[in-house]
Amino acid sequence: MRKKIAMVFRTPFLIYILEFLSASAIAYTLLILYPQHKLIWAMSSIALVISPKSAESKVLVFDRIRANIIGAAVASLLLLFFDPNMTLCCFGILLTIMVSKVLRVYKTVRSALVTFVIIMIPAYEGSRVMIALDRLFCVIIGCAIAFTITFLVDTIIDKISRHDSV
Repeated sequence: MRKKIAMVFRTPFLIYILEFLSASAIAYTLLILYPQHKLIWAMSSIALVISPKSAESKVLVFDRIRANIIGAAVASLLLLFFDPNMTLCCFGILLTIMVSKVLRVYKTVRSALVTFVIIMIPAYEGSRVMIALDRLFCVIIGCAIAFTITFLVDTIIDKISRHDSV
């Protein structure tokens, strides 16, 4: 029976569901506890970071976290110094792509671009710096939750695997 349960939890599809639901539950709990921070953006970051298990999924999680931070950093820095406009947005997209390429996370550049847009959106809504910084914080929280859940699930799977092989 134990081997059947262990086998089910080694299925990449089920592991992905478990990770995503766990991370989303944590983010949603934080959203309820701290509604003033609009932590819904942490959930979008979780969706960008967690991926189905594969041979390279551990590397992919780290690359997606780095990509999220790149997109968030580029957008936040631009908004600190410039008023938002189409030229700034295009320049930011170009800069995000270039930084992703230089830092060797180009295969996850879409995560960086989505995060860039998440941060840039409030620039058109008013108090751009505070909202952008709030969203930057949410992106980092989402990345931290996704990393923690991925790490914990991988640790549990490794322990189950070692126990079964003995």
